[in-house]
Amino acid sequence: MLFHATRHARSAAKIRVLIGSMLTGWALGLFDLVEVIIDHQILGIHHVFPGHPLQFWSDMLFLVGGGVFAMIDGLLFRLSRN
Repeated sequence: MLFHATRHARSAAKIRVLIGSMLTGWALGLFDLVEVIIDHQILGIHHVFPGHPLQFWSDMLFLVGGGVFAMIDGLLFRLSRN
């Protein structure tokens, strides 16, 4: 519905804001970074794949993914302001 509503938007900036907001809404940004660092590494509360031989690396991949989405989100918002 969101994409359909912006499909008729008059500027590409509105579409960039929509995409940036969707990335944030999917919780693949700053929340993931903080959650992985605090819950997974510092507190050891839970892990992406608990008990798996590659547990540490799966947590780190989740961390990197969150960072990538946070950077894309920030870039889209910055571009939309121009």
